[in-house]
Amino acid sequence: MKVLIITSEPQIDVSMFDADIQFIFWNNINFRININFSDYDGLIIDADSLIEMREKEEIFLSNFEQQLSPKIIIDILKQKDSFISIIGDPSIILQYHRLSELLGYDILTRKTLGTNITYRCDSGKFKNYWKQIINYHYYFELIKLHASNKTVQKECIINTYDEIKNRSGYILGACLDIRDSYSNLPVFQGEMSFIPPLEKDKKETILNILRTYLSFGNSNEPKWAKSIVVTGQKTLDEKIEKLQEKINKTLQKQQKLEKDKQNLRKSLEVLYKSDKPLEISVKSLLERIGFTNEEPKEQNKVEFCTKYDNFGFVVEIKSTKKESFDMKGLRQVVNWQMDKISESGEKYKPLFVTSNQYNLVPKERNEDILPPNLIKFVEQFEICVLPVTILFCVSQLIEEKKYTTKEFAQLLSKTNGIVKIQEHIS
Repeated sequence: MKVLIITSEPQIDVSMFDADIQFIFWNNINFRININFSDYDGLIIDADSLIEMREKEEIFLSNFEQQLSPKIIIDILKQKDSFISIIGDPSIILQYHRLSELLGYDILTRKTLGTNITYRCDSGKFKNYWKQIINYHYYFELIKLHASNKTVQKECIINTYDEIKNRSGYILGACLDIRDSYSNLPVFQGEMSFIPPLEKDKKETILNILRTYLSFGNSNEPKWAKSIVVTGQKTLDEKIEKLQEKINKTLQKQQKLEKDKQNLRKSLEVLYKSDKPLEISVKSLLERIGFTNEEPKEQNKVEFCTKYDNFGFVVEIKSTKKESFDMKGLRQVVNWQMDKISESGEKYKPLFVTSNQYNLVPKERNEDILPPNLIKFVEQFEICVLPVTILFCVSQLIEEKKYTTKEFAQLLSKTNGIVKIQEHIS
């Protein structure tokens, strides 16, 4: 296997790996060297070290930009067991173009400093590396194929797996799963991964990627010798092949279980998301426990409605990092109720779903989310106020069959104020 590493990190010992590993350093790219990327089975681009080197010296990357393209990326990834790993923010601008554009993707990242890492995939190939990540400087908001990427002549679906995420559910690092939207088959035989760097040991990041994709041993056999089958090898090859088949089947089962677990844990999203993502998560959780959501017929007329049996609710969702809410959201949900009446003649109960201090763990959040004057307003207009912490707890009780969706809908319908479950659920 032939691997190219583009970095600024010198003196990395790679002698333990059974591969032809070559290095190019960012400051050497000032020279007009020609890189035949298609010759390589693996490519590691250390964008993080480029940022650091740029602070010390001027680096010209126009020749590098001319040689790297989406077609080159496809040439590498179409090979079996190939890989491309990007260390650091892939949306970095090189000379004239973003690195992500040269890879064939539109990638939007947001720069921020954070330590709130709440999800690390504990069964993927990078599980041990994710455990070493303690802070981050950016997260991914969008990953999609670039409009100019004509090398993939198919409608594709891009998913991520083997992920690490922050508290808000945004991806910090992951592998890409690119599939044909019609056949659902993988487009490439190789794999692309985006890897956040270790702050204290940048060399270890590169070594972790090599450990993930390469075997140890550094065999000195030439290529022609590897094609010769020695006595007794065929029996061992057959055993290895059968064992690999079992491993593949086990991995497929494991991946399905991982996906099922991720879907199950989506209910947690109501506890830490905000704004539009929170609305999506609330809708999803309501549907999961048996409610039916209704979208408004006209824009700006009702956020959305939700029903269970004969119980109908018009919903307004608000999130804040503050301890409590003001009048704005409450007035809005009353307006939604009036709009619903004018639209269909139906009087749905106003349901105000709240997430205060969503940046804190639930037990640290203030429970007095409305001041006394707003409590009176809520009672006067018969508004049900549902904190996301209560919604999550009730969803778990329903999943455990300790409470029913009908009982929950009745509770929401009867409550003029903040929902309390301790008095209604034993």
